[in-house]
Amino acid sequence: MVTYGDCGTETASTGGSETLLATITVLPGVSARIKKVLISSGNITASEPPAPGFIELKIDKVNGPFKFPVFSALGVVTSGAALAPAEEIDVDIPVPGSAQVKIYITTKYALEFVAGIIYTA
Repeated sequence: MVTYGDCGTETASTGGSETLLATITVLPGVSARIKKVLISSGNITASEPPAPGFIELKIDKVNGPFKFPVFSALGVVTSGAALAPAEEIDVDIPVPGSAQVKIYITTKYALEFVAGIIYTA
């Protein structure tokens, strides 16, 4: 079994609305299992409020729901482009080869995020 990972690029969310953070295509011709979902918030200033919300995976040919709480930007930050540590969510979701995994976030406030997955095949 080999471990793979992929992530999207930094994306600004819209407070109170679902925002697509990443579209990841699992390797073709393999049956895979998503083992972790990772999300990190960036460009946080000292005046940013905590941004609790939900991250959701929508996966081709796999019935969910796959919705998990996140608590981004709850750490102490300094003014400027500070980064909170990535949140890691342990999961075990079977995924067919070539499936698209779309990662969405909905938070109370707008922030910038990067999201990704770690999977085995």
